[in-house]
Formats: sequence, structure tokens, C-alpha cells
Amino acid sequence: RQGAVEELAAAAWSTRVARGGQVSEVAGEIALGTVRPVVLPRVDKPKVIDGKLDDWDSLPYGTEPPRQVLGKGGAWKGANDCRFRFGVARDDANLYIAVEVTDERVLSQADYAPWKQDGVEIRVDARPGAVRQVTGGIEGKDFLLFAVSPNDDPATPWLVDKGSSLPAGAKVACLRTKTGYVTELSVPLTGLPKRPDGDLESVRINVAVDDKDGEEQSQLWWMPAWGGREDLPESGTFKLKKAEDIPTRARGSSRAGAVSHPPR
Repeated sequence: RQGAVEELAAAAWSTRVARGGQVSEVAGEIALGTVRPVVLPRVDKPKVIDGKLDDWDSLPYGTEPPRQVLGKGGAWKGANDCRFRFGVARDDANLYIAVEVTDERVLSQADYAPWKQDGVEIRVDARPGAVRQVTGGIEGKDFLLFAVSPNDDPATPWLVDKGSSLPAGAKVACLRTKTGYVTELSVPLTGLPKRPDGDLESVRINVAVDDKDGEEQSQLWWMPAWGGREDLPESGTFKLKKAEDIPTRARGSSRAGAVSHPPR
């Protein structure tokens, strides 16, 4: 299954509203899924953030197929055009994420936002689950956004600052490879929001890869974009506690017709 979500069903719905002698009908579809607890694997040795995958045993999550593709219709031609896989881990001090992108042609340059070329967007929300579900949130303010495009120097990542400073001690590298590029990051756990009692319970993570082909731009999402109609609340949530201590939760998201939001 794709990480912390197991798709169960997609059901159509419709409703009729009568007003002033006229009847209107609204139809759509609802996606049902089960959010299952996934516990962050713990590593004994800190990972080196250098844009290489030497210290990653596996990257178990990915886009086969992506749960959502945004941008111009038909811009993404399938897995041979662009795909990605990623892994997550933690130790006592840091959260680690590595993303490997396979892309037949990498287009990136300095001083351009990733969503206008090739790049990776990694969102990390460590607020308590109840807060995440009720308040949504603003990227760069309520949750972290790492938006980066590949280059050839791990010491100078082409990172976009989305209106707020990243936690002190956070590290990012994004390097081109023969088959695409690799992004690595580490975030100090002390820089993530905690519950009032000081406990860091979970982190919600989402990864989107921006793919530029000629004049067309597409955006591949591991889980549906947060805040959109297809968002499945708490999808992509990784727990820092034991799985047996966490209840499984059923989730649903509704869609009224086809939804296609272009990248920014």
C-alpha cells in the first residue's frame, strides 16, 4: 500500500435541491480510505546530508501511480516521464527524508522556484493531529515547506524560502544524478512544534515533484495536496510512538466533479 493510506472505495453521490419551483442537482464522488499508523523507523547513526543515498537501505514510498497529478492536462506522460520514491527515518535528534527522482530530462537553474521548473516540495507538519485537522494551516508558517531544485553542489542548495525561516540546524541537499536527482534533508526534532505537554506525537509528510517538459509543467503528489478537495485528512502521518498505542482511523474526502489545480 502507499504508505499510511489504504484506499478502500470511491463512491458516487448526488443530491437534488428544490427552490422557487426549480430543481438543481449536484453530483460528485467521495474517496474512502483507512489511515493506518506508520511508525518512523529509528536509525542509530546520523545520516549525512550530501545528496547521496549511501546510508539509506530502502526508499519504500513512491508514485506507482501518484495519488494526484496537477498541472496542464497530459503534461505528465507516465512513469517513464517522471517518477519518484522516498524514505523517512529518525534518530534521537533529527527527522530525515530522502527523495530519489527519475526524470528523463532535468531542467533547473538558480533563482527559479521549483514549481516553475524541475524540483521537489517536501511538507512537514508536526502540529498535533487534532490541530492539523481543524485549522488546516499555511505553508511556511504553520508547517514547514522545503522547496528545492537540483544542482551540482551539495553546499549551495537552490532552496526557496516560503516566507519563514527553517528551523536552526536544518540541512538540505539536492543533486543531479545520471537518471534524475536526489534530495536529502534533516530537521532537528527540537525545531518541530510539540503538544502543550512537550510531547512530539507525530509528523505529517507529503512530497510533490515538479516536472518541467518544454512549456508544460506538471506536479506529481505522493498524497493529495493538503487543503484541496481530494485531501485525505492525516494521510502521510508518521508516528513517533509504538503502533499498538495508536488507533486506526477511517478517513474520507469528497470531490465534486473533476478537480485540476495548476501548480503555482
